[in-house]
Amino acid sequence: MTLTFFTPDFGINTLTTGNQYNQSVAALSDGRFIVVWMTYDGTVDGSGTSIRGQIFLADGSRSGVEFQVNTTTTNDQSLPTVTALANGGFFVAWGDYSASPDDTSEDALRGQFFDANGTMIGPERLIPQFTDGYQSFSQATRLANGNIAVVWEHDGIGEMPEDPEAGIRVRIIRPDGTFASADLGVNTATFDNQYDPRITALADGGFFIVWRDFSATAPDTNGQAVRGQRFDADGTRVGPEQVINQVIVGAQSHPDVGELADGRMIVVFQDGSGTGGDTSPAAIKGRFLGADGTPTGNEILINTTTEGSQVFPRVIPLLDGGFFVAWVDFSNAGTDLTPGLITGQRFDANGAKVGPETRLNTLTDGFQSGIELALLADGRIVVTWDTSAPTPDDPDGYSMRARIIDPRTSAVDLTGTDLADDWYGTLFNDTMAGGAGNDTLRGEGGNDLLDGGSGADSLLGGAGDDTFVVDSTGDQVIEAVGAGTDTVRSSASHTLGAHVENLVLTGSADLNGTGNALGNRLGGNAGENRLAGGTGNDTLLGRAGDDRLIGGTGKDLVRAGRGDDRVSGNGGRDVLNGEAGRDRIAGGGGNDLLSGGAQNDTLLGGSGNDRMFGGTGRDRLLGLDGRDRLEGDGDNDVLIGGRGADTMSGGAGADVFLFRSAAEVGRIAGRDVITDFRSGIDRIDLSRVMPDGTFIGNAAFSGSAGELRYGASDATLYGDIDGDGNDDFQIRLSGAPSITSNDFIF
Repeated sequence: MTLTFFTPDFGINTLTTGNQYNQSVAALSDGRFIVVWMTYDGTVDGSGTSIRGQIFLADGSRSGVEFQVNTTTTNDQSLPTVTALANGGFFVAWGDYSASPDDTSEDALRGQFFDANGTMIGPERLIPQFTDGYQSFSQATRLANGNIAVVWEHDGIGEMPEDPEAGIRVRIIRPDGTFASADLGVNTATFDNQYDPRITALADGGFFIVWRDFSATAPDTNGQAVRGQRFDADGTRVGPEQVINQVIVGAQSHPDVGELADGRMIVVFQDGSGTGGDTSPAAIKGRFLGADGTPTGNEILINTTTEGSQVFPRVIPLLDGGFFVAWVDFSNAGTDLTPGLITGQRFDANGAKVGPETRLNTLTDGFQSGIELALLADGRIVVTWDTSAPTPDDPDGYSMRARIIDPRTSAVDLTGTDLADDWYGTLFNDTMAGGAGNDTLRGEGGNDLLDGGSGADSLLGGAGDDTFVVDSTGDQVIEAVGAGTDTVRSSASHTLGAHVENLVLTGSADLNGTGNALGNRLGGNAGENRLAGGTGNDTLLGRAGDDRLIGGTGKDLVRAGRGDDRVSGNGGRDVLNGEAGRDRIAGGGGNDLLSGGAQNDTLLGGSGNDRMFGGTGRDRLLGLDGRDRLEGDGDNDVLIGGRGADTMSGGAGADVFLFRSAAEVGRIAGRDVITDFRSGIDRIDLSRVMPDGTFIGNAAFSGSAGELRYGASDATLYGDIDGDGNDDFQIRLSGAPSITSNDFIF
């Protein structure tokens, strides 16, 4: 699979006078990242070099402005390293040439804590105990318990009891700035010098350090070797020092290390042996270590291009168990003929290459080097490097570049922090749970599950059929047109944003749910809900509770569920089902289908030609306008046709057919029809049409007001309200039943 470039390469530093280089990058806990570097322009803090920093958002844009890291400004400050803290802040260490009273040597090592906004916490602090000589080339990492381990080169001849020459030291610092360990020696082989330390935190709380060793002691007696040592969380050595490189011909140098998802480690290094598939002066090799730090298996060749030299590797483990390696390629191959090409290669957990070797830099002038990597919280990678070429961002001397790449080949399952998490998903079916804080979660492709947790969250689904979990009215769900069929599951009242199709209310609180212009599917919860579909052909599901369900315009389907619900179809041709409970169902405009369901319901048809079913229970059906069909179904129902030529069927039970005016009853083509009248069981209520009326059987009108006659031959009732001898209304009785005066209410 080809590596995906999430951003083009972009400038890191804002200050552009002089040179900016030797950067370090760390992924912050909330999905952002921090870059620190040394700047050499002599004006920032009045000295030659100083340490600067910049926080970036997950999309590579700046968060705030570039800031000063060091407080001590006398002489130079150089070679910074940064690591993230669990609380969203970070810790920076650097070399200090100020010769301050607590360390009057030429090169001290200092550190500073920062909060998540880049504000200093407490004062600078001196890290080493042994202050004679040089302390430099440090690297810091956060341990599993939140402490920080800082490793560095110490060149203090004769001062250190463990190593009389230049060696590797480490010290552990608590998040409150106090020290959790003494200044500890790392290397056991002490002859000659040890340089270039790199450190990785381990999941069990310990850490592992690798370095370049010049001792020429067994088993590698041939110049430079790569060695490593495991430590537990308090800085105690675990097992013996290990020689990492398998081939001992030539020099092995510039190591880096990372812990893989399964607890193994991967060490990469620059190899000058000319063996293993690359006969050039320098290749990049890698080797796996077991969880105990013991090398396993053979070395693997990292680079595919073998022309020229490949140097200065960096490695970062990936969320899926694989790893990614970047290095500087001096082959001058392809279209980049500059001295130094930033190159990367993805590997799976077994060390097999995934996709091709890839050039990471786009600017091809000048010299590119100084690679550093960080794995963002969502699994993407930030690659940083420095360049000697003038760039659009910095035309003056050395500057730094960065690029975000996406190595992910499968879905991610992310659990957030109490901070404002800022994540991007993959093209696959991701699961993201933001936790507390005002999070921004972006699903990108795939059918994703995005749960912002508490806080006012922004959830962006992207392509695919996404599910959003909302728990606050401050949450925003953002979708693009045509980006799948999406569902919001909300434990708070919620209005669907544009291009989001479905809403399900969760929990038992009394909540409101509102649709949009699409054909929405809105589902209630166990509480009393108000669901409003809006425009579009919507489906509303009331479920439990006494709900208010409003279809809105469009052809809506409403299923009220349990509880005593109020249902309104409003405009459109709706299907409205009361289901269980004592429901009130109003069709509104359009030719609607209304069904009361269980218990005693009230159905109102509206202005269209409606069809109404009472269901079980003592129902009241009112057709209102239009040519309606009313069916009482079971139990004792009241059927009111309203205006228009209506057809009414009482069904089982003793039903009442109620007429309120002659205009509503109609005549000839506009007359109402009763299809299943049963004499002695059902009744026809004409008390509002002709009070004190008289049923005269099949006799002719006598000219007296208020007479009702029955024409058995045409099964029609005729009513003369004003006594003019002509009928003012007609009711047809299907099946020509025999009727008596007891069948009427006057």
